[in-house]
Amino acid sequence: MIGEWKLTSSFGPVVLHVPADFGCALDAHTSFGHVFSDFPVAREAAEERGEHRLRGTVGSGTFGGRAGKVVLSSGSGDVALRRL
Repeated sequence: MIGEWKLTSSFGPVVLHVPADFGCALDAHTSFGHVFSDFPVAREAAEERGEHRLRGTVGSGTFGGRAGKVVLSSGSGDVALRRL
């Protein structure tokens, strides 16, 4: 993975299914809903996890030897990063 993947919805859930060895910089947020991850997320010291936002590093931060960022967002709906 290289670059940035963005999945967004104005109304409804956003779910991304990835392999167990997946890694990335993650920014997941929703205005009305909850954020879920099947993976541990290492957050920056100043970053607090709330029910509406999760930001940090998943795994090594790389997939296939390449760094990348995943942005998942919904205006109204749950957001999830799920393991295949």
